[in-house]
Amino acid sequence: MGKVVIVYKGLTGEAERSPDDNQYYGMIVNIPHEVSFGGSTISELQLSFTRAVDSYLGDPGPEAFSVKANGVGDCGVETPPAMA
Repeated sequence: MGKVVIVYKGLTGEAERSPDDNQYYGMIVNIPHEVSFGGSTISELQLSFTRAVDSYLGDPGPEAFSVKANGVGDCGVETPPAMA
């Protein structure tokens, strides 16, 4: 399965779909702590990621972010062609 990359508030999350249970599991990368997020759909994954980032940053609410497929653009969610 391909990797999903999400960018929000300057932090990047990387996730992959597990073939065992068909769920997405991910971690925020390039930070000194282990912060995970997950979901059964891309929408759930996005929501879980924004909540994880907001919690990590101590921010009480999410801000809007864009969704882009296949690495187009400089922020959002990147998905492999098979998932787009």
